[in-house]
Amino acid sequence: MADDGQDRGGRDLSGADLSGSNFAGQDLSGADLTGANLTGANLRGTNLAGADLREADLTGANLTGANLDGATLTGATLTGANLEEGDGAGGETPLVSLVQAVVSGAIISLGVFLFVADWSLFWLVFVVGFVAVLPAATKLAERYESRPADEDEADGEDEDKQASALATLRDRYASGEIDEAEFERRVERLLETESVEDAETAYGGATAEAEREKELE
Repeated sequence: MADDGQDRGGRDLSGADLSGSNFAGQDLSGADLTGANLTGANLRGTNLAGADLREADLTGANLTGANLDGATLTGATLTGANLEEGDGAGGETPLVSLVQAVVSGAIISLGVFLFVADWSLFWLVFVVGFVAVLPAATKLAERYESRPADEDEADGEDEDKQASALATLRDRYASGEIDEAEFERRVERLLETESVEDAETAYGGATAEAEREKELE
């Protein structure tokens, strides 16, 4: 479907076949897109704030940089969708948004099932689900997303410290402060320890003593 170049903010587009449409940079805020076919649609930089995308098919859609703040994605199909530069609904990452959509859908489905089954306390599912289960699932997803980045950053910092420590040892060896045997021993010890902090603990006392002897000279 070709794009007509018009903004559709707040319009009812539920169930519409919008596959392959180009909505790049347009305003679709608050639009009703429930069940809409948006496969392969170009939604790059599109304003989808507050849009209702429940059960929408976004397979292969380009959502890079799209504003999904407050958008509802419950039951939406996001297979192959491109969200690399943009965040998910509410500013979350794609994984967090996906977890929220799946958990929300499960809570609603269970609540409706228990309602149909005539269970008088069916409403407890919604209370517990949205107050406790959904936030907990979101936190777990956020922690999973942030963990690799934190570990990579820590590894990078440790490598920088190790390089700095090796440079210091080379300078001390070049200046004659330590002999070749001591230099090799400390380099080997530094490379074998799990962290720079471990190495500093291992021979930090010897380094401090050497510095005191140097001051006395």
